[in-house]
Amino acid sequence: MHIAVISDTHDLLRSEVMKTVSDCDAVIHAGDICTQAILDRFDKPLYAVKGNADKGLDLPLTRQISLEGADVCIAHRIKDLPVSDSDIIITGHTHRFRAYKDYGRLFLDPGSCGPGRLFLPVTMAVITIGSTISAERIDIHEAQIADKASVTPKLIRAVCSDADKGLAPDDISSKRGISRELAEQIVRLYVTHPGVDADGIMTKLGL
Repeated sequence: MHIAVISDTHDLLRSEVMKTVSDCDAVIHAGDICTQAILDRFDKPLYAVKGNADKGLDLPLTRQISLEGADVCIAHRIKDLPVSDSDIIITGHTHRFRAYKDYGRLFLDPGSCGPGRLFLPVTMAVITIGSTISAERIDIHEAQIADKASVTPKLIRAVCSDADKGLAPDDISSKRGISRELAEQIVRLYVTHPGVDADGIMTKLGL
């Protein structure tokens, strides 16, 4: 069984993340999701916990589940973890990938695959449960927004205006000379955050 493990998406689901998820059997989200719209995009078993940025979401602080005979304990912050002898212990919050085994138990923080922050890598993980339990680090590449200096509030306002006119991300990409990925991210943030301004979208994109 392959389980996609993500955390700290902060209302941004990258296409590369979804491609990895599509090859997995289930998804674990270790919190800081921000909106229900993110959770609604998954079409397979999903196990999510509440992060400190998830005030509007009705989710538990911790979850204890069983997958393929392995006991899994999930919390956003380490301090919220219950006393547990689970086979797999998953947390988020730090935005830094960490995976190690201690006395046969896997401890995992998948890092953040949401908006980039402070030059930290954008990462997620895939856990494989079989005869053994292992975790693979997945680095998410940001080639679509490689030239961050070209993304300005003026460009974002233009993309939002195009969206108001009913243009699809493909059309906006062609019109504005940006990747479809970037156009889609801007439009999604604009639609799911009524009243957000260009600077707010810049922040959510990690720019």
